[in-house]
Amino acid sequence: MNAMKEAISLVGGVKKLARGLGVSHQAVRKFESSRVPAERVIDVAILTGWRVTPHQLRPDLYPLPSDALVLDAKRAETSVQEHAS
Repeated sequence: MNAMKEAISLVGGVKKLARGLGVSHQAVRKFESSRVPAERVIDVAILTGWRVTPHQLRPDLYPLPSDALVLDAKRAETSVQEHAS
């Protein structure tokens, strides 16, 4: 499964991910078929609770598996809650 499909599944569907990102569901489908825009990578990772990483979404921008990962779980949880509301 590609990273974007996994993100969609983890968040609960295309519409929920689109709502969380503040984009249309068509935009999410475009991200799925091509690639996630650079400015959306971190937001997608946050919305999945970092279970889909920036490296998985855009290895060209985040070449190391640990790139951009939040080490503080509490901070990541807060970020997800802020983006979900």
